[in-house]
Amino acid sequence: MIISYLLLAAVLGLCIGSFVAARVFDIVHSKPNNPWSSSRCHSCTQKISFPYIIPMLGYFLSHGRCRNCKIPIWKYFWRIELLFAVLFGITSYFISIPTTLKEAILLLSLFIFISMLCYIALIDIFLRAFPVRGLMIAYAIILALRGILIQSVPFDAIFGSLSLGGILLLLYHLTKLIYKREALGTGDIYVATFIGAGLGLAHGLISLYLTFILGGLVGVFYLVIRQGKANTEIPFAPLLAAGAILSLFFAPYILTWYLSFL
Repeated sequence: MIISYLLLAAVLGLCIGSFVAARVFDIVHSKPNNPWSSSRCHSCTQKISFPYIIPMLGYFLSHGRCRNCKIPIWKYFWRIELLFAVLFGITSYFISIPTTLKEAILLLSLFIFISMLCYIALIDIFLRAFPVRGLMIAYAIILALRGILIQSVPFDAIFGSLSLGGILLLLYHLTKLIYKREALGTGDIYVATFIGAGLGLAHGLISLYLTFILGGLVGVFYLVIRQGKANTEIPFAPLLAAGAILSLFFAPYILTWYLSFL
């Protein structure tokens, strides 16, 4: 039963990942497209037929090329789909099979939360941009679902939003004052606010702690391995997203470990 549940979650992740990958591709390559239309080759507009439309599998069945015009398919499609499948599967592993409406809403909220974080991170990686409208919609949905879960005003989510957003806002002005330029983007503040809504105050603070650790590791990688310059710009939204997802899974264990020293 548990294997079927995890496989179902992974398949759902593949489908959502395929949709997100298509949207990211359209935005990155400035190709306006109806997200609800049938899947077509972005080069020759030939409709993609079964079984080549199957997420990830279709990429390898077609050898990474359009069956009609032979133009290579964007190589990140299958990677994004795999990322979503793995994250949805892991999320379902940590959350038991939902047997009540409340548990189903919790799982749905986590899938929305993770999907939006990945979408934000991908847009920041490829474009150094920020999907404001999408994030605001997801923010409202997360707050509403958190309110339904506790059947009250989600004060923890609101406090988490204000706290994490406030911390990033403070860091934004401090780094701008110290370095005489923007070391953080204003979009990062919105992302932190969204993370606070999804994780709450305590787990949100842990996510920031993990983000800064990841940032330090990535900075060392760029300086030592890639031999980058000290002023090399590193997109911060992916680090925020990674810290939030790690906190989502491991924050209780981190809190327990930390409290054991007190």
